[in-house]
Amino acid sequence: MSVLTPKRLFLCVVAALLATNSFAGHPSPRVYSRVAYDTKNNVAVLFGGNGKVDGATGGSHPSNETWIFGGATWAQRFPTTVPPARAVHTMVAGKEGRVYMFGGRQETLDDDTNATLLDDLWLWENGNWARIDEGSAVRPSPRQYASMTFDSDRDVLVLFGGQLFGGEEGDELVPIFETWEFNLASGQWTEVVADEPPVVKPNLVYDPVTMKVVMMGVTNELAVLPLMYSYDTAGKTWTKLTPPKFPTCAHEGQLFRQNDGTLLFFGGFCQTGTSALEEVFEYNGTTWNKLAAGDAARGIGQATTWDPDRNRAVIFGGALVATPTVLNSFMNFYQDLEFLSIAETHAQPPGRSLMAFDLDPRRDRLVMFGGLTEFTGIYVHDFWAFQGGRWYAGTNAFNAPLADCDNPLSALDTDRNKLVLLCQGTAVWEFDGAAWKEFTALDPVPNSRRFAAMVYDQKLKKTVLFGGFLNNSYRNDTWTWDGTKWTELDIDNDDRPPHRGTMAMWYDPLAQKTILYGGIGRGSINEKVKRFADMWSFDGTRWVDMAITQTPGIRFRPLQAVQPNGKVTIFGGLRAEMLDEDSVRQFFDNDLWEWDGSTSRWTQIAQPDYRPGPRQNGALGYDPVSGNLVLFGGYANGFYYSDTWTWNGTTWTPLLELITGKRRSVR
Repeated sequence: MSVLTPKRLFLCVVAALLATNSFAGHPSPRVYSRVAYDTKNNVAVLFGGNGKVDGATGGSHPSNETWIFGGATWAQRFPTTVPPARAVHTMVAGKEGRVYMFGGRQETLDDDTNATLLDDLWLWENGNWARIDEGSAVRPSPRQYASMTFDSDRDVLVLFGGQLFGGEEGDELVPIFETWEFNLASGQWTEVVADEPPVVKPNLVYDPVTMKVVMMGVTNELAVLPLMYSYDTAGKTWTKLTPPKFPTCAHEGQLFRQNDGTLLFFGGFCQTGTSALEEVFEYNGTTWNKLAAGDAARGIGQATTWDPDRNRAVIFGGALVATPTVLNSFMNFYQDLEFLSIAETHAQPPGRSLMAFDLDPRRDRLVMFGGLTEFTGIYVHDFWAFQGGRWYAGTNAFNAPLADCDNPLSALDTDRNKLVLLCQGTAVWEFDGAAWKEFTALDPVPNSRRFAAMVYDQKLKKTVLFGGFLNNSYRNDTWTWDGTKWTELDIDNDDRPPHRGTMAMWYDPLAQKTILYGGIGRGSINEKVKRFADMWSFDGTRWVDMAITQTPGIRFRPLQAVQPNGKVTIFGGLRAEMLDEDSVRQFFDNDLWEWDGSTSRWTQIAQPDYRPGPRQNGALGYDPVSGNLVLFGGYANGFYYSDTWTWNGTTWTPLLELITGKRRSVR
């Protein structure tokens, strides 16, 4: 019997994705990413992994992000060549700053029939990825859960096992027990052992002293008992090892070779009930001995590697085994018989979406407040400024709204030089570039809401608020703010857009009107949800359907910015295509469009392939210093992004963050 049924593994793990309890910047929480340590540059290199289940598109999607970790800080890298997104792959470090990656699983994890297994081999070197096995006459079949190690004496990669699709219908995940070698000099794969040993979920490490590969895994049975083998690289044979004592649980555990040559093992789970606390074992060449492990919870699906510069095992992401309680997604480490968290420092905002983002009313800089993070519905309340090509952490200027500002909306009142901030549709703050002011005891005030839109109308000299969503109800009311009070406008239903939220809205200086585009909504809970691609204009007393037939299509919350020439740029968003009356396909996009209010026409802007990934709910604004558009963050497919890009009208350029963390002597 196979160890795992197709869905038993993935869906239970995705349901228990890691969250974090701090605000340092790092990759968004994920399971089954992989990491390997680059000894030349003294950084851990991480790729891929699956995010949390995304309700808009269905399933848990893999990432194609590359991150490096220098011991104290994370930094995302943006290579010009990017491997396909994946999870459950294998990665290992080679010589001279090289990291190798093979195989894995693509597509979503909600249904195995939608999955694609990969058989490609990639090299990370000098900040870029390159495919290196395309010239091989043969290569391993596509697979997930394989393990790979580097034979430093022969300059060869050794690959074992994994899962592929088989069975009578070809749609069952079954284990495979092949051993392959990839000769880095010739660029050729060779199968060296066809069908043994019967080990699933393997972990391989190379021992340069004995010149052998050591493998830990489990039996191909529900009992998932630990197994240990040694591979003779000269004779191409596997030998079963039978130490008198094994680690308690080896299913999806982690195996490392420490600086002193001993083996370290932790993580994983057993089919039978065991302690929810992590156990750590050390192999001295004869037997496994249990070490102290502190109070860490047992995890699976983690990205782990050995850091020889700091003599520790580093751990990122994953999920808990025994309970739905989430673990910390930051980089942790096992050192000196304890699991500890690494105190991170960061010079850029952590990932988020639905933030307030606008020009500072007094200075030539962009300012950002708050936003929704990976903390499962928790908003942060921090303040950041972007100027001169870099981010600055704000001091939350005097009397800033430090708490209780969910779903913030902002609008720059250019006549009064005030940034208007609206929290959850009810609480109003204004920022004059130096201090915040809260407006209390207002009556009336808009109803509480999320996913509304708010802009400053320069012709009306008022801030306009429209729509939103709360408790299954979409709104289509219009309010204006004049700096002292709110006014709800009495507009006939025929003269206002249908109820909706997550729309784009801006003041168009060329048309001299507030413009609304797209969104999703319904008139009542008894109606079907409608997805919109329409456009409406507001003249201060009523809304008018602009009857624009050629729009960028149905989409929700694209990133938007008004340029100095009055034209409006939108990027991406969550798009929808109606397949028929009752079915829809939704997907995140990274297309770029420009709206010209003088001609009432949309134009799609050509972009290079090297550009930000698909997303919605991020920030896009005009930087008056550089004359470029600045894009930050957003959300897509279960991931919250923390990348920053600039657009000069022709090319996208990512903001590369330096990492910190001195190399330490080997102990």
